Amino acid sequence: SSSVNMYPPEIAYAFGETRMLGTWPLSIPNESLSWEETTQHNLGLDMALLNSRFELTLDVYNKLTEGVLVLIRPPLLAGYADEYWKNSGIIENSGIEALLSGRIISRSNFSWASDFNFSINRNTIVSYPNGENKGFPFELDENGRIGLTLIRNGEPLGNFYGLKTDGVFTTQEEILAHSKNGELIQPMAELGDIKFVDDNNDGVIDGNDRVILGNAFPDAVFGFTNRFAYKSRIVLSVFLFAQTGNEVYNHTRAVLESMTGDRNQTTRVLNRWQSVDNPGDGITPRATRYDNNYNRRPYTDRWIEDGSFIRLRNVTLTYNIPARYFEKIALTNAKIYVTGQNLITLTNYSGFDPEISSNGQNAYFPGYDLGGYPQAKSVLAGISVTF
Repeated sequence: SSSVNMYPPEIAYAFGETRMLGTWPLSIPNESLSWEETTQHNLGLDMALLNSRFELTLDVYNKLTEGVLVLIRPPLLAGYADEYWKNSGIIENSGIEALLSGRIISRSNFSWASDFNFSINRNTIVSYPNGENKGFPFELDENGRIGLTLIRNGEPLGNFYGLKTDGVFTTQEEILAHSKNGELIQPMAELGDIKFVDDNNDGVIDGNDRVILGNAFPDAVFGFTNRFAYKSRIVLSVFLFAQTGNEVYNHTRAVLESMTGDRNQTTRVLNRWQSVDNPGDGITPRATRYDNNYNRRPYTDRWIEDGSFIRLRNVTLTYNIPARYFEKIALTNAKIYVTGQNLITLTNYSGFDPEISSNGQNAYFPGYDLGGYPQAKSVLAGISVTF
């Protein structure tokens, strides 16, 4: 595929005193790649009540997918820089989907119909090469290659993995009290620095203190559609969409609240620790040129936010023009409409859009926001005619 970068450009080789441009493979080719294989079992229920005025559709499923593509890191002696794809994973998905439809009001001059649906899905990593991958994608820090997600057998995909924080140090006594057997757990910390949680209680803050901080996949997804019609002439359709229980890794904040470099910052840094008399919000650390405490490290719960939201996905108002107005021309029907998309979103997420992911549909690293472009609000008006 032309979209897969297998060979880096402009690699230089020396032939005597002549410099020649060439290329070299980034990853090991795998000619044995194949389609994933899925086994699925479903249990369904369809029910109608009150002369089909209300209808319920229920589906419970279990799906086992084998041969899932995973990235394998070759040994350094292989001579390849990047990981390669292999059919080596097994993932199980189970859940429930439900749709409740109802004709709330059905009269000659007015009708109201509703559809409410929800889905709950739980995924589990049944098998992953070597049992786990502690970090995807990989980040280099003072402790080596550290990542932001955890892929581990028995756990779901989408787990954020990092250090927990416990505010900032506001007094020297707090720094001294954060110790183990008389030794400071954060010996380089100063007033206004972040206090990291020593989860394994070994007296050292490192990659071994990382824990699961949340998951990018929602606990539940909801949809609610209402359709109102007056004499079949004026029709109003409203669609609400919501999801709850998911977290988003806001990398945009990690960049714009680092208080380093020449880039602009968010207004949140105005609430940083500045002095004993001005401790700020107790969460945002001090501004410092030399970050000896590694306050800026990316893999912490500072950047994990609740991504739950409810959104007015679509609202459409339609006026069907009476047929008598175009009886003398070759029109079957005509209507005037106004449609709004994504007009209102209610969320506690501080980024532009809790529904986006800068990694697209990457199941290994979902819920990642690094300047992702939000879904646009739009209003469209038009006339539709049928000949």
